[in-house]
Amino acid sequence: MNLSDYWQENKRFVTTVVGGVLVFFVAYWMLAGSYGAQARSASRTMSSLRADLRKPMFGAVDRDAAEAENQAL
Repeated sequence: MNLSDYWQENKRFVTTVVGGVLVFFVAYWMLAGSYGAQARSASRTMSSLRADLRKPMFGAVDRDAAEAENQAL
């Protein structure tokens, strides 16, 4: 069976599959183009916030001031 015979017997199936693949990739590229930038921006914001949370909120000076205030009470 050569390609010409296969095409004649399965023309509708082949065109449907190829059309579906094309529609899938066009939709994927459209969605990636419109939502991909937003996702990257949100990812950068999240990593920035995580880095801020890793930093200590209070330093040694703050701790010493709190201890002195506690002793004064």
